[in-house]
Amino acid sequence: MKLHELSSKYEKLYQLADSIDEETFEDTLQAIEEPLQEKAINVAKLILTWDDDISTLDNEIKRLQALKKSIVSRQNRTKEYLLFCLNKAGIKKVNDVKYPLTIRNYSKVDIKEFEKLPEEYLRYKEPEANKTLIKQALKNNIHVPGAEIIDTQTIKIG
Repeated sequence: MKLHELSSKYEKLYQLADSIDEETFEDTLQAIEEPLQEKAINVAKLILTWDDDISTLDNEIKRLQALKKSIVSRQNRTKEYLLFCLNKAGIKKVNDVKYPLTIRNYSKVDIKEFEKLPEEYLRYKEPEANKTLIKQALKNNIHVPGAEIIDTQTIKIG
């Protein structure tokens, strides 16, 4: 029997509690409760297994990000080395069918003193709600328009 089916039987039993004798109630409760608890434990095991998988994936993501950063850094240093060597030799273009190279000049903006920039040259990020501060205010009975505390449930395993 599935967990949700056992839960439904549990609920129906409690609805019928007043209309059946105590011994029948206790026997039926035990018959439902044991498999329900066993199923709940198995579901909890599955959830914890996913926690392990998530942790493993997080570690692998960090490892791959570090590897990517290392490769990008190596790539940039190698490009700078190639550019330096070609410039030193006075070569602006290498004609190759598979790997043609061209040195291009470009301009970029370097901000020396951010504070001195006029307002029209600034860009701002979208504001973000400070949920920690809002929660604290609401708990202290301070009205925060557009926000409310919602009570929810979660399950702690272990």
